[in-house]
Amino acid sequence: MKSDLISIIIPVRNGEKTLVSCVKSALMQDHTNIEVLIVENGSDDSTPLLCQKLEEEDKRVRSFRIDKTGVSAARNAGLKAAKGEYISFLDADDRISPGMCSKLYDCIRSEGVDVAECGYLSFTESESIGTESKATAGSDVRLAGSREFITEELLKGDTRVWGKLFSRKAVENVAFSEELTIGEDMMFLLDVFRNGSRAALLDDKLYYYYQNPEGAMQRTYTPAFFDQILCWDRAETILENEFRDLYSQPDIWARLKTIQCVSALIVAVKIARSGKRRDADCREQFIDAARRVHELSRMKPVRDRLSRGQRARIFLLEHSELLFRLSCFYGRLS
Repeated sequence: MKSDLISIIIPVRNGEKTLVSCVKSALMQDHTNIEVLIVENGSDDSTPLLCQKLEEEDKRVRSFRIDKTGVSAARNAGLKAAKGEYISFLDADDRISPGMCSKLYDCIRSEGVDVAECGYLSFTESESIGTESKATAGSDVRLAGSREFITEELLKGDTRVWGKLFSRKAVENVAFSEELTIGEDMMFLLDVFRNGSRAALLDDKLYYYYQNPEGAMQRTYTPAFFDQILCWDRAETILENEFRDLYSQPDIWARLKTIQCVSALIVAVKIARSGKRRDADCREQFIDAARRVHELSRMKPVRDRLSRGQRARIFLLEHSELLFRLSCFYGRLS
């Protein structure tokens, strides 16, 4: 029996250094009934030429360019163009193991779920991870209903859409929030699972994640970074309105409030590091973030969940902006 078509969506902008190895890893899948959709938007390097070349070399590759910028717009375009019964997202600087799609596909079919996810390995530019690398194999599969995924995965840091395989049914009426520059993955997953999807979680590390020093969380602060806070405000509204019984549980409520507190602290740190605190927009956002940190960290269930480093930085934020700014230039937020 022929296996179902899997659509692998790759958004790319200025990806000339990594796109070829990324696409090659997708084309080397054990599950050969695939299509690779490369959605290019706004590149000013040789990426468009590479897209054309890759398309010419393998009929399973389709590439197209969109006028909108941003990874969310590119992924949404890919979703609309995808023909597969199953969908996977792959970032243009990452790679996947040859067995990722087949393992996740088999898991969805055998467990009768809507989404399957695997673990991942991180690598940097100085490290080499080839598509032939042997992933850490694990046979354990955990099942999670929609509510369990939200509370035990999403609210515990699993906010990535990559390294997952979605059935078409799970994403049929779901789209990425194009107005968000951070947190769009989390909101997409929340929408998938608020619709009742079930997931299978594999320990196998089959996705290779490139730790880009220029990634969204590492770049110099811009006002759009405040989306780090806004996305969790949206999530709280959904949980409060649609999952009231979960939201009212002290542990889950405290977990959400802690995420909001840490998100606001990260924004304050980023602004302090950027040196843009005197810029009108950034200054307003810094004050807003500091206020949120102050209010949330005063709640004992939240404060008890913060690390020692976070509590120390919050103390400086509340008592001396100068010392806080100085502390932000040394070490990571911990």
